[in-house]
Amino acid sequence: MSPSTFATAVKSAPGYLDVAANTHGEEKALLALRALDRVGTDSPRLVEVGPGGGAAVAFLASRLAEGGRQEKDVHLTVVEAPGVVSDALASAIAAFRRVGTCDLVTGFAQDLPRLLSEPADVVAASALMHEVYSYGDGYSGLHGLIRTIPTVLRPGGMFAYRDVYAVKAPSLHDRVVQTYSALSWVRFLRMFLPQYLREGTHPYHRSADVVVARQDSRIVPPWELNDTTSVLASAPVGVFREIQRHYLTLRDHLWRSGVLGFVPYLDGPLAPDWIDARRGHKRVHFTLTDTAWLPTSRKTMLLALSERYTDHYTVDGDIFDECTDIALSAFLELADRGDGACADVWKNWITREGRETYAYLTLDALLAAFAVGSAEARQDERTVLMPVTAADVIRRDRAYYNRYLQRNLANPLRDAKQLVLFANIPVGDSRSLEDGMHCLRQWCSRANLARVYAAAGWRAAEPVTETDTYYSRPDVDYLVTVECLRVRSRGDATEITYKPPSTGRNSVDGMVAKEETNVALAGGQADVANRLLECVGMRLLARVAKRRTAYRHTGHPDAVVTIDTVAGAGTFAETEVIAAEPDAAAALVARIEQGLGLLECPTVDLPYRDLVLRAAGAVG
Repeated sequence: MSPSTFATAVKSAPGYLDVAANTHGEEKALLALRALDRVGTDSPRLVEVGPGGGAAVAFLASRLAEGGRQEKDVHLTVVEAPGVVSDALASAIAAFRRVGTCDLVTGFAQDLPRLLSEPADVVAASALMHEVYSYGDGYSGLHGLIRTIPTVLRPGGMFAYRDVYAVKAPSLHDRVVQTYSALSWVRFLRMFLPQYLREGTHPYHRSADVVVARQDSRIVPPWELNDTTSVLASAPVGVFREIQRHYLTLRDHLWRSGVLGFVPYLDGPLAPDWIDARRGHKRVHFTLTDTAWLPTSRKTMLLALSERYTDHYTVDGDIFDECTDIALSAFLELADRGDGACADVWKNWITREGRETYAYLTLDALLAAFAVGSAEARQDERTVLMPVTAADVIRRDRAYYNRYLQRNLANPLRDAKQLVLFANIPVGDSRSLEDGMHCLRQWCSRANLARVYAAAGWRAAEPVTETDTYYSRPDVDYLVTVECLRVRSRGDATEITYKPPSTGRNSVDGMVAKEETNVALAGGQADVANRLLECVGMRLLARVAKRRTAYRHTGHPDAVVTIDTVAGAGTFAETEVIAAEPDAAAALVARIEQGLGLLECPTVDLPYRDLVLRAAGAVG
């Protein structure tokens, strides 16, 4: 992370760190608590990276003091960026020291190997990746951190991570169209987007990533948008995710600052006063503030729609949002002019948040990046970071904000948090790797799954082209007995193979175990071998040409998985195990195919010879 670009002063301002960044302690600590329950030690070492105002630390302390976890002697190390100081964090550390031990160390996330004296059992972080991406050299810093995490975790340890949910799309570069018609949104678009695209650390630099905004059917540069006219914009979906998320972040910041004339209760027991929690409809509790620039008529309008509630007011959440947008629009107009308090608040926010990229990886890409990056890390015992159960990947929708977005945007992007619990799996632990791959198949694309399989130990040999010529005896139909006599030509190698008939003893549940007889010949002998079989009366059945790629795993030296593309028949996967005991071989085949997801594919019982003959219409 570059200290020259990290906004230390505004990041550690009490109004931000002790208040705005000191919320959702239970959600932040959720995965860390689950990880502590799963690690097999009574004295676990927990590392919290980027604790903010310490909400998660305080919640952990309260839960550890409760029954059920008192037997664990937890040692906590809190890692905070240099120069970032929080009174709330100091208080949380003091609370934790009453139930365990806690050290505060200063440094950046990429320096964890230097900062920690011994491997951790659990590493926890919230919203860390976007900080590293935005201030730590973009993708190189991001992947550097990913490769760092497993080096500070013991094998079998866990990494608990929480961040903003991106989008449900193959890539954040996919182009989509959005419409902005509300005055506050158009003004925000004009003021925020040009600076973000110009100065922010973001991934949208491809030639196809240009943002095209239209007003009245004309293309208009974002900085020249007319506030009073709707905007039709085309851009990568990630850009719109950034616009939407930053708008909500600014709104929260203005609420907490009191500059809009009112401060809602965003935390505490009054915050979740739901009318309909599932739909995000709530009552908002708020207090008024002294704001000189806001006309009295706007405060009066809000009060006329509100009710007194002890020492403050309450109002329907939808009405409160409308009043907020009106006040926010007026705020942006004054901030754009450089007017007094509004300009100062805007400058403070844009300095802290304006260049940050919140959502730069889809969940698919995030899970694949951690699996592949961790496998590439320099460590004595190679490990792979993966979730291993379905419950290790959680998406929590923010219902209140989604309700607001649906009323103000024609095509809003879902606002949510994603929480992932990664296990640091040794590559030799084939069972845990299989569980992890089963979990990833629910979230990852085929392309990313292939990358993860390779990183987790499956290595592909060079693809080869094979030509198999199959024969049958004149008096016995090998198609009926399911015998095999073939001549295989592969590069400079030639081989004659015979496999006996299939019976109930060697074919069970789609798996076949047969003793093969192989005769290896010198290179270039395929034509001679074919003439020999024809001369002794063998009958030609078929020629099968295929492109074969073989995969082997360090944990399964006696197994090979092949992917064959057979001319005229299709593409197939086959798992082969060499073993003296058929039952043991069958069990290993089942485990491998379950881990690779092959059990979900249809089973083909016929050999390639028969499939090619059937495709050619030679057999029924």
